[in-house]
Amino acid sequence: MEAQGTTLSRYRGFDGPGRWLPWISVAVYGLASYVGLRLSEGFHFGPAGDERPWYFLRNDFVIGASLAVGIAVCLVLAYLTRKRYPVNASACLWMSVLWSGGSAWKAAVIWLGSHNLMNPALATTRWPNFEAYFRDPVIWAGQILILGGTILFAERRLRRVG
Repeated sequence: MEAQGTTLSRYRGFDGPGRWLPWISVAVYGLASYVGLRLSEGFHFGPAGDERPWYFLRNDFVIGASLAVGIAVCLVLAYLTRKRYPVNASACLWMSVLWSGGSAWKAAVIWLGSHNLMNPALATTRWPNFEAYFRDPVIWAGQILILGGTILFAERRLRRVG
C-alpha cells in the first residue's frame, strides 16, 4: 500500500516520466509574453486618453495573439507526447491554457469586435470608450469560463491518476 501511495503522489506532484513537460509550458508562456510585449510597443496609436480605447485594444490584441500562439505550441507538444507521458502532457496543456487562455480569448473578442484594427486611418470598433471595453461582459464571461473550465479539467485529470 505504501508503495502505491508513493507512486501516485509522485505523479500528482508533476514528477516522474515527462516531468519536464509542465516546465516547457512555463518557458513558452514567458517567451510568448515577452514577444507579445515587445511587438505591442510598435503597434500603439492614439494616446491612452482617446475616446475609443485604441491603445488598449491593440496592446491587448497583440499580447493575446502571442499567448494564443504559445497555447498552440503547448497543444502540439502535448499531442505529440500524450501516449508516452499522459499526466505531464496534460499538465503542459492545461497550465498553458490556465495562464494564457484569458488573454487569447480577449484577443479573439477584440478581433471580432473591430475592423482594420492595425490600420489607424480605417480602424473601427464596437467599444465607444474604455469603460465599455473594460466592462464588456463577453470578455469577462469568456475569461471566467476558461479559468473555471481549466481548473475543473486539471482537477479531473489529477483525480483520475489517484
